[in-house]
Amino acid sequence: MTVRFGGHLDNFMSVAQHSVRVSDLMKTPKQRMRGLLHDASETYAGDCVAPLKRMLRGYRRLEPKLLRAIYKGLELPGLLPMTKAEALELKCADQSVLLAERNELKTNARCRYYRAHNKIPKGVVAAPFARPLTWKESEVLFMYRYYHLLEEMRGIREA
Repeated sequence: MTVRFGGHLDNFMSVAQHSVRVSDLMKTPKQRMRGLLHDASETYAGDCVAPLKRMLRGYRRLEPKLLRAIYKGLELPGLLPMTKAEALELKCADQSVLLAERNELKTNARCRYYRAHNKIPKGVVAAPFARPLTWKESEVLFMYRYYHLLEEMRGIREA
């Protein structure tokens, strides 16, 4: 289970819980699945904190390739491509959850360097509070959400 903020936390919060929270802010089943899987590439490439990720051009080129392969392996090719509006909605949801996590978790990520390199645009509102879950609770919640969305998406396709 991967920990948020590269592990620089006073409390545990997993990427899985973060992904569920992003998914919660999306509207349609397809968008919620995108939210749930938006950090799936970290499963293979590892979690890389945003300030470092921006400096690693190779990592940034690898991420979309990994996501395409993951979507294909999960038989979810319809998640790509995204329109600019869909990509912006996903980015806003991710930043909303990031803002909430920074406030809730009293992270060491509050340092000036982190804030300078991980700016959240004005107007982004923090997501609702969520207590940090254990790694097992996060795993169960993530998998439940994944299978629930898969069924919703199949129902839409079959209708």
